[in-house]
Formats: sequence, structure tokens, C-alpha cells
Amino acid sequence: MARLIQSFRVKARGKDYLMLNNTQIATEHYNKYNTSYMKTYGSVLQSYMTKNPKEMLAFMGAKMDFKKGDYVLDAGCGFGGPALYYSQSYDIKIKAINIDADQICIANQLKDNNNIKNIDFLLHDFHELYSLSDKSAFDKIFFLESIGHCRNLHSVLKECSKVLSPDGCIFIKTMFSKPSITIEQPNAIKDVRKFYGYTIYNETDFKNIVRKSKFVITEISEFPNMELNLNRVEFFEKLVKYDTPGDMVSNNCELGWKNFSMKYIILRRESYGIS
Repeated sequence: MARLIQSFRVKARGKDYLMLNNTQIATEHYNKYNTSYMKTYGSVLQSYMTKNPKEMLAFMGAKMDFKKGDYVLDAGCGFGGPALYYSQSYDIKIKAINIDADQICIANQLKDNNNIKNIDFLLHDFHELYSLSDKSAFDKIFFLESIGHCRNLHSVLKECSKVLSPDGCIFIKTMFSKPSITIEQPNAIKDVRKFYGYTIYNETDFKNIVRKSKFVITEISEFPNMELNLNRVEFFEKLVKYDTPGDMVSNNCELGWKNFSMKYIILRRESYGIS
């Protein structure tokens, strides 16, 4: 895995982003900005950042409906904040994976500092879940602003089907484009992918991909109104201002978060719901 990550970094340097896949761009991005992200967001690395991160995490935890003894996969765990919170709030076991070695190192340090035993942070690619665990091992799988970094959504869902229990669910938090985006900000989606290596999905396209998988959508909705911490976004933007295409806070900009709709999605196997 370490050789794979280094290969991504070498390929990304000096090449046009159109020649790279999301994983390669994201690997280079976080390699460059991990320090800035940690200074800005701490261990909860989420662009939809509320002034009370525990409120946001608790909402998602309730939606995931954790049960005592659940074995849960955090796919794309960042610095480990959400997994650490859930491991202490529920009687569950978590395996948290990430392809960024520095983020995994920080997550393990936080785990050790808090003497947490029911979570494992591993360097692993969520495109290869079949090699991570036994068939039907996980009761829940969650992607918190990580699935947009995937190279192919259908292939990732196929991997999930190999390791998710028959009655398990997948929880996804990600951004979708708004209908007005192509008129008001035609380059916004391209700019986000270029800077973050993250796909902003069209909701119809997303649903069509899910329909081709072995899952159905049992719930898809906008996040409830929570007080956002825009100061953190502004602080991060100042740290990286010479690299970004535009102001990430303003609604009239290439990377403005208001251009997009943050939603959560719950997926189950075909016999458990209708999309």
C-alpha cells in the first residue's frame, strides 16, 4: 500500500489533472494540505462543518442505527474523528480505513491517547474491500464525504456488497450539484475535482448507478439545518488561497459550498427497500 501511495504522488506531480483519477488527485491534495486541514478542522475532517460537530455526528449515528455488537466499516476515515466518536458512544467495533498514511498515523495517535480499544485504523483502499475482510463481515459501512474520491462508484458499491451483511446498510454523506449550477457556475464541479479529487454527483446519475448495483436507496435527504462554522472554512481558505480557483465561502465563486447540496443516503440490499 505504501508503494501504491507513493506511486500516486509521483504520477500526480506536474501532470494535468484530467489525466489523473480522483484517487491520485486526492492523494496529492491531502499530502500537501494535511497540516492545514488539521489546524483548521481538527480530527473531524468534513466540509459541511457545524459549530457543534458532535451534533452532526450524533445525527448521523442515529440514522445509522448502531446496535450493540455491530461491526462497522468507516470507508475513508480521514483523521479518525467520526470513528473515534462512534467507538466511544456506542458498544460497537469499528474498522476504519484510509489511503493517506499521515492521516492514519494521526488517527492511531488519537486512539492511543484516548486508550480506545474497539477500533482499528488501517492503511487500505476502499476500492479493494474484498481483500480487507471476510464475506458479509460488516453490519454497517459509512462514507462521510469520502465516496466522491472514488474512481468508479459502481465498482465501490460492488465491493461493499461483498463484505456487507445481508441485512446491513451503507450510509453516505456527500455533495450533489444543484439544478442551477451549470448556468451560474459552469466550471464549479470541474474546479472541485481539480482541487480536491472529489466528484460532485448529479442526483439522477447517482441514483441510476445505485439501481445498477445490488442496493436500493431507502432514504435520501438534505441534512437538517445546523449552524455551520464558516470561520473554519475562511481560515482554511486563507491557508491555501494561492492554490484555490476561488473563494470557497462565497456563493458566487468556483468552489463555494453553497453551490452544492449536502445530502445523506442510506442504501440496503435490493430486498430491503425501493429507490
